Amino acid sequence: MQPTSPLPGIGLRLLATLLMTAMSAAVHAVADRVPVGQIIFWRSAVALLPICLYAALRGPFPAALRTGNARAHVLRSLFGALSTALSFLSLAYLPVATAQGLAYLAPVLTLPFAALMLGERLHKGIVLPVLLGLAGVGLIFGAAMAMPGDGAAIGVAAALGYAVTMAFVRVHIKSMTDTESAAAIAFYFALTSILVGLATWPFGWVAPDGVTLLWLILAGLLGGFGHIAATEATARAQVSVLAAFDYTGLIWALGFDILLFGLWPDGAELVGAALILASALWVTRPDPATQEAGQDHPGRLAKPKLQREQPMGILLRWLGAFLLLAATFNPTRWNYVHWVRGNWADQMPLAVFLGLLLAVGYLVYIVATLRSIGAFGVVLIAAIFGAGLWVLIDWGVLSLTNPSFNLWLGILVLSLILGIGLSWSILRQRLSGQASVDEIEG
Repeated sequence: MQPTSPLPGIGLRLLATLLMTAMSAAVHAVADRVPVGQIIFWRSAVALLPICLYAALRGPFPAALRTGNARAHVLRSLFGALSTALSFLSLAYLPVATAQGLAYLAPVLTLPFAALMLGERLHKGIVLPVLLGLAGVGLIFGAAMAMPGDGAAIGVAAALGYAVTMAFVRVHIKSMTDTESAAAIAFYFALTSILVGLATWPFGWVAPDGVTLLWLILAGLLGGFGHIAATEATARAQVSVLAAFDYTGLIWALGFDILLFGLWPDGAELVGAALILASALWVTRPDPATQEAGQDHPGRLAKPKLQREQPMGILLRWLGAFLLLAATFNPTRWNYVHWVRGNWADQMPLAVFLGLLLAVGYLVYIVATLRSIGAFGVVLIAAIFGAGLWVLIDWGVLSLTNPSFNLWLGILVLSLILGIGLSWSILRQRLSGQASVDEIEG
């Protein structure tokens, strides 16, 4: 029996992350003038509209909301309401990207919860990308503790509290999806959050103006659709597989900070975003547990590892080369060379450290490329790409009048050469059907 592909769950998780991050941006836009309890009420009340629509499309309504496990819904809804309150509180005191970065401790905490509550097997193919993503998060919110004002400490504490409660909520939802529909889970959570938000009315609400009201309605719609997508995702893939993809929300958060609030990221934040993207791509590699399902039987010749390699491995090798080259130098100001020129005197230790990391990356790619295809192979592949570009220029498809475009084109060609060099054994085996001696003996 073939293992179920996690790709539908991953796609839904990416969509849910985008929607929920957009909701966080909407909340941040009004959090300085609307009490947290009132935001929770509006966000949850409006979210009922897409949730009920979804339930009606999935089956007879309101029969789709029937449940035989009311206790599980109460537990999920109360913890969910608490995590929502903590999240909105952090957004009241912190930028979206900073609050989001601190909140992304939740996927790391999700892993032990998934192992303890669901019995999911953890392996280095899952843990390592999560740690890589956490390193990216660390680069982005490293300056959070140094933020001015008394509210930063409250925001950081609230975001950490959100991370702990949300880790439990995600695993608890996974345990519910075997018997409960996504619509029912989202509906009862929204209903509970409405009651929690309404309970804060006596403590003082405000009369929102037209723009504020639009932000509140938008937050509700985004949150409703986001919760549906997130619940559907957990029903289609393991919690531990989806964990690293939550980090992509930080990329959206950086974008919203720039577009809506005029907060531009620095170089460290961009490097962190690249690490987060790499962690999300890394986790799509096949689970070793599923690969071992076809492992060798006694008396049968060992199957070369390359026969089990996926095309994603080749793509990741090329992407790594492209990110390495672009991070070193590119036409924009977001690169190592440009940063070092302006910060060498003040940031010499960090500049040396980052330079050494880049040097290690180049060492891996260059040595692997020279060992696999040799200097002649490098020249030959470069000549092939050069001839192809010559043909495109001769046909009028490409023009080399733009220096920035020429530099990006050079980065692309060099990354393809390095990617081919690092992936040559895989490509050769796929083209010829012959595995290398190292792979068979390994």
